[in-house]
Amino acid sequence: MQDRQNDDIPVDLENVLTALDNDTEILYKIVLQLEKTSRRQLSELQQEIEGGNCENIRRIGHTLKGSLATFGAAGAVALARSLESVACRGDLSRVQAIHDDLRDEIARIMAYFARPDWPKDWL
Repeated sequence: MQDRQNDDIPVDLENVLTALDNDTEILYKIVLQLEKTSRRQLSELQQEIEGGNCENIRRIGHTLKGSLATFGAAGAVALARSLESVACRGDLSRVQAIHDDLRDEIARIMAYFARPDWPKDWL
C-alpha cells in the first residue's frame, strides 16, 4: 500500500526519470518549458473561453494534455481531457470550472518541482 505522501505527488516522477535515463538536467529543461508554455496556454485558454471559441478551447486542451502526459500528471491530464471533451461537444457551461481546476493542478505541479529539496533552485 502506498503512503499518503506519495498520493500527493502530482507527477509520476519515477517513470519520468526512467524515461530520461535519470537525467535531471533534461528534466529541469522540460519543467521550465512546461512552466513557460502552460502559463501562455492558460492565458490563451481564458481568452478563448471568454470568446466562446470551442475549437480553440479543444485545441488548447489537447495540447496541454500532451504536455502534461510527459510528466505522468494523471490529475492534470484528466482535466485537460475533460476540457477537450466538453469543448468538442460545444458544452461551454463547464469550461471555466475545468480551466480553473486545471490551472490549480498545474500550479501544484510547478510547486512540486520548486520544492527546496531539489538539487538546485529550479523555479
